[in-house]
Amino acid sequence: MEAGIELEPYPLAGVVLDADAVAFVAKLERRFRTRRAELLEARRERAAQRANGVHDDLLADSVDVRAGQWTCAPVPQPLLDQRVTLLGSTERSSLAAGLSSGAAVYVADFARHSLTWADRIDGHSNLRDAVHGDLTSGDADGIDIDLTAEATATKLFIAPRSWESDEPGMVVDGQAVSAALFDFGLSVYHNATELLDQGVGPYFFLAEVENHIEARLWNDVCCYVQDLLDIDRGSIRANINVGSLLAAFEMDEILYELREHISGLVSEYDEALDVLVATCHRRGVHALGGRDRNAGAVLDLGCDGATITDPAQLGATLQTAAERLGGRLHQLDEAAGAVRVEDLRDRLGNGDLADLGYGTIA
Repeated sequence: MEAGIELEPYPLAGVVLDADAVAFVAKLERRFRTRRAELLEARRERAAQRANGVHDDLLADSVDVRAGQWTCAPVPQPLLDQRVTLLGSTERSSLAAGLSSGAAVYVADFARHSLTWADRIDGHSNLRDAVHGDLTSGDADGIDIDLTAEATATKLFIAPRSWESDEPGMVVDGQAVSAALFDFGLSVYHNATELLDQGVGPYFFLAEVENHIEARLWNDVCCYVQDLLDIDRGSIRANINVGSLLAAFEMDEILYELREHISGLVSEYDEALDVLVATCHRRGVHALGGRDRNAGAVLDLGCDGATITDPAQLGATLQTAAERLGGRLHQLDEAAGAVRVEDLRDRLGNGDLADLGYGTIA
């Protein structure tokens, strides 16, 4: 192992964190450590400003981005169907069940099964097995997982932990690495080329993105790892979870920063959902309803998919999507509504914005 790197021991760590994988994550950490620190400091500064009554609003220096006629890169064919997304974990049996569930998308979320170093390393091992065709349910019969069966097969998205989290199991130059870069880097390193060979790609669900500067950092990370692995830029695709209601004011800017890599936006805020639909469809990507929202309601509003966390709700949600969309895979061909992000600001009014949600302050 190269100088300056320390790893917590664990039996599977030697498989998941071989010398090349460790070096890959260390490169990411060293390249983006300072920018991540600046991002987290900016969050703290914004929190202090809000505490003093100064609140975010529409950005004055990006009027041209909001008014422009640009679009994002076309959504790749395997991701045209995102009608139902099932959120789950990287735990082996959950992963096997999710990928064989019939949902359009299964999100393997490291935040849901990452209490210990063993959990996290096992999660990466499970994902690697899933992508390379070696995942079973763990029982006597096993479940064959085929990620390449057809365009409507369940697509795997991986959700790294968010920017504020550290990974104490790996230390580079005396500091714990970013959990986001650890999860993202290992996932891409072990799986990207295999997924592309299968006709799909490395797909990610990036949570708690609070503004366009954070989106820019993710975009630069995507570009850097694609160059390191010598794969085409735009191979990585991501759905972005809008991390606060105020971040909804920057939906155009977030999409613009990630326009080569984004496939959709997710909002947990009902107040912004119609604006999300209009903005995403204007820019050519999917608008997705937040966790456990009423599927019929979000689809009727124009969303391209609903998101659930309870597998028991999958059958009913799939049926609702089939009924509401009438066999269509998405609603991107529907005319984008006239509503814009400026309308969201007017709707919320000019009063105190302190209760609108600011995401995670590290």
